[in-house]
Amino acid sequence: MLVTSLIVILAGIALPNYFHAMERVKGKGARSILKVMRAAEKSYSSESRIFTDLAINVDSDWASIGLENPNNNTNKVFSYSLTTTALGTGFTATATRIGGSNNGETITLTENGVWGGDWTI
Repeated sequence: MLVTSLIVILAGIALPNYFHAMERVKGKGARSILKVMRAAEKSYSSESRIFTDLAINVDSDWASIGLENPNNNTNKVFSYSLTTTALGTGFTATATRIGGSNNGETITLTENGVWGGDWTI
């Protein structure tokens, strides 16, 4: 009985820390993909002089800047998109969490390398 109680107490302490650490790791992965998206957009714009929108499910958009669509990953925990300003002179890349304790929260990265969003971890 004492051993069972001790295991329950330890699990109650360890599990929340584990889930928090897993969310942090997933957020770091999303930031890495956003950095790759930013670099690809900047490379594309150096040739075309304009940024391009990247729709979530339009693979040809992603291919136009030399990337595979990360939204096609069957194990994805974020959905990715990129929207440009009205004149195509700037953009914001966005990762939106799917599921988990941070469901719906976002991480954003602008063409100038400014991080934003409402990601809490």
